Amino acid sequence: ACALLLCGADGTLALVRATGYPPNLVTRIFGTADDGTVHIPIAASLPIAEAARTGSAVWMPALPAAAARWPGLVAFIEAGIGAGVDLPLRLVAEAVPGAADADTPCPAPGVLGVLAIDFAEPHAFDGEERAFLEAIARLCAQAIERARLHEAERAAREAAASSDAALRLAQAAAHVGTWSVDLPTGAVTWSPEYYAIHGLDPARHPPLQATWLASVHPEDRARVTATVAAAVAGEPPHGTDTFDVEYRILRPDATTRWILGRGRVDRDPATGRALR
Repeated sequence: ACALLLCGADGTLALVRATGYPPNLVTRIFGTADDGTVHIPIAASLPIAEAARTGSAVWMPALPAAAARWPGLVAFIEAGIGAGVDLPLRLVAEAVPGAADADTPCPAPGVLGVLAIDFAEPHAFDGEERAFLEAIARLCAQAIERARLHEAERAAREAAASSDAALRLAQAAAHVGTWSVDLPTGAVTWSPEYYAIHGLDPARHPPLQATWLASVHPEDRARVTATVAAAVAGEPPHGTDTFDVEYRILRPDATTRWILGRGRVDRDPATGRALR
């Protein structure tokens, strides 16, 4: 029989899956929460909790002998379990000495949970078997951590997509477009609303400085380029690396629009070189 439990932020080990045990044994011993889940306090006087607290495997070749230290094992003995091992699922190679003690209601550093393996009869764990089972526990910990990182990455992507969608909606409502120029490479990016303001089709007009400059009214072009160049160079009155400039654009549909352009120059903190 075996069971997988994961450490929770509430100071408990939450049962993820158990198999091979007599029906209802785990829930009968530990009870269930309101949502039907099983949680074992990490501070409990049980070998499975001690494995989480200390980050060290608890080997029990004969459960009756172990019950002298952990009376809670009597219920498992009565259910026909004769031996077992509780293996911490940790991301570090070795347990951290003194990381926790029996009164500490939190897992040792790097411990994600516990893998419990039980046998019906007394079982002597030789060195080779112990090394094998501990290797399995480490692989389980790595798999769990990879799954958590994957889930965190997925959630971050969804949050970023949601944030980007909200930004596009806000920009469209306010008729605000954004743009950026990577100065070392010359790469330009325009937001969807920027395209809309300028009346440009993203499929036909890739973001280029030349395209933007051509859209600026000829009477405003020199003033606008001088304002941006002064900010990039850090010259007065743009020593703060920001600028505001009003100018007209000529759209492909022959209409003219007034634009308020605001920008900020990002610099390399070490050299002061303008980057974007």
